[in-house]
Amino acid sequence: MKQMALALHGYHDANKTLPPACNPTNLLSFHVYILPFIDQTPAFNGFDLTVPFSNATNIAQGLIVIPAYVCPAQDTERYTLYGSGEWAGGTTITYTAHYYSIDGPKGTNPATGAPYLMKITGVQGDIATQGMLGMATSVKLVQTSNGTSNTIMLGEHSWTTANSYRIWVRGAFSVNELTSARNVTNTMSSTGYNGSNNFNDVSFGSMHPTKGAHFAFGDGTVRFIAPSINFGTYLSLASKDGGETVSLEF
Repeated sequence: MKQMALALHGYHDANKTLPPACNPTNLLSFHVYILPFIDQTPAFNGFDLTVPFSNATNIAQGLIVIPAYVCPAQDTERYTLYGSGEWAGGTTITYTAHYYSIDGPKGTNPATGAPYLMKITGVQGDIATQGMLGMATSVKLVQTSNGTSNTIMLGEHSWTTANSYRIWVRGAFSVNELTSARNVTNTMSSTGYNGSNNFNDVSFGSMHPTKGAHFAFGDGTVRFIAPSINFGTYLSLASKDGGETVSLEF
């Protein structure tokens, strides 16, 4: 996660914004666009950015395991669960990722009592919009008015029964949902994909003993957060600009 956080800063330095979690034109993930910043330029050069993620050329890149994207504690869910639609060559299983960006919080802002902002799509739980990397976003670090040290940018999603692992090249299946990002709306390691309508709301979590998860903050630091964290604090950490006051002692 530290490598990914630094890669996002490298991308920001080069492009003056963070990448979107998903490019809405080709539906490729931010995982693709930060490859040059984690010493994976050959993998990046193998993509055709002019065609969708589902193009055979791009799907074939999923045969490459990117070590920074895979949790070493997760031995089971290392490949797409989608099936042949995300295999290369018709039979070969392709790799997933275990670290995703934060769309933002979903629910009520504990500081204001107002609902957090959402893009209402009507499918998969809708898309939160107050995070640092979301659908078609181009957030500048200076827009993180809550402070980059108080805002989570990436989260660990590596618990076995999450039931939502997809190929790492996929940013989304459509602009109405996100594969490479999650809303913060459920407690950690609690809510998996129901196969129907909550994909964006699947919990962050892990197979670590406490079932908590590692998170990368906007300043590039990485911390482990226990599932016992106050839920209002958890929501506040996912918000870049909601005016919440967050204690770092969590």
